[in-house]
Amino acid sequence: MNDVTNTHISTAVKGSFGYLDPQYYRLQKLTEKSDVYSFGVVLFEVLCARAPIDRTAEDHMQISLAEWAQHCYNNGSFDQIIDPFLQGKIKLPSLLKFREVAISCLSSEGMKRPTMSEVVYGLELALKLQGIEINGNDENHANDSSSIDYHVLFTSGSGSMRVGR
Repeated sequence: MNDVTNTHISTAVKGSFGYLDPQYYRLQKLTEKSDVYSFGVVLFEVLCARAPIDRTAEDHMQISLAEWAQHCYNNGSFDQIIDPFLQGKIKLPSLLKFREVAISCLSSEGMKRPTMSEVVYGLELALKLQGIEINGNDENHANDSSSIDYHVLFTSGSGSMRVGR
């Protein structure tokens, strides 16, 4: 079993796999795109104040947050999935940009999903459209009600979440 020939072949394959194999490169990319998909689900968790899977939902379409968000987007009822606490607090252009970014993350074809840097750029634009500066040291808005700091709190083990300020 410990034949030198097998070891040599294994080393050659392992050594070239990460650098020369185009399939490996594609796998590294569809992996990055699945991270983007997951991040899109997180964006909807924040916007809708609910867990990604709700097995107690009476409507079958609402069990998966990702599927429900896409369904509502496609049939024009997207406003119905937004957390009531957030409704009216997000400027329409900002909401539309946030929605565009989140929906694009959920594309069923990985190659059509944005890169994470494109997602970040889109979210920064959504913040700017909301009127929030993104410099990390903006003390002018620290106590301003136009700059709301939302925290998503997950209840450990229960799968439920609460949104607080």
